[in-house]
Amino acid sequence: MFSCQLANTYSPTKKYGVDNWFSTPKLDGIRGLYIPGQGLISRTLKTKYVGLEHIENVCAHIAQAGYVIDGELYIRDEKFDVISGIVRDRKGYDITQKQRVQFHVFGLWKENTTWANTEAMVSKIQEIIPDGQSAVIAVPYTVIETNPVIIQTQNQLNKDSGASDEGTMLRHPDVAYYQGRSQHLLKVKNFEKGTFIVTEFHKGTGKYSKSLGKLSVEGKAGEVTIKSKVGTGFTDAERLDIWANQSKYTGANIEVIYMGITNSSSSSAKSLRHPVFSRIIPN
Repeated sequence: MFSCQLANTYSPTKKYGVDNWFSTPKLDGIRGLYIPGQGLISRTLKTKYVGLEHIENVCAHIAQAGYVIDGELYIRDEKFDVISGIVRDRKGYDITQKQRVQFHVFGLWKENTTWANTEAMVSKIQEIIPDGQSAVIAVPYTVIETNPVIIQTQNQLNKDSGASDEGTMLRHPDVAYYQGRSQHLLKVKNFEKGTFIVTEFHKGTGKYSKSLGKLSVEGKAGEVTIKSKVGTGFTDAERLDIWANQSKYTGANIEVIYMGITNSSSSSAKSLRHPVFSRIIPN
């Protein structure tokens, strides 16, 4: 029995074993699946959406080859609760409101078929969605480097361009579609960014036994006092340089990206969640 692909949450401090991701804007709509013979249904496979024939007619043409079509039922620049109400409305609905809904496709699955890689699936999505209509559209994919700073930049770009206020989705380059929840699909929550002062240097271990392991930093996140350690995001060259020139970097301002704050066990100050070094800020 088919089950749709579900995402885990991305951690900027975790290693995922890939050099690049296929990224898309995270859309704040309603997940939808078009299954041949069943129409548009919910991700749980229990609810049939009604009044969306303008989408189903296009999907029926696409799915002639046997594809399950996975995507987001979405209205650009509309709030989630409004989209949800329109999509889920089953009785006495306004058809003009239903026709505002678009199906943004990001995945294809076919029984007894395995994609060579994600690029192959993305190419097929772009190939089979017909021109001359706007009910079903391909979600734009961008290949980005596995680097928390790059991913944060993509997040900000999605927000600034109006593509998404919700963040970014990352799809494994070699595993195009995996049924169920896995590390092959990750949702990236919006990062925060701040400037903090370097106070201490901590020697690394293993590969970094002769260079920097972590920096201790202090500063403010809004009105909250921060004392935290940052050990991710440095290049090998940066680790060597900072460790060899500690007097130069003591008191320096650095930019850190992070995913919220948490209580510090050692003091009344807070610490950064998943902090990642971004850059040294010039004086």
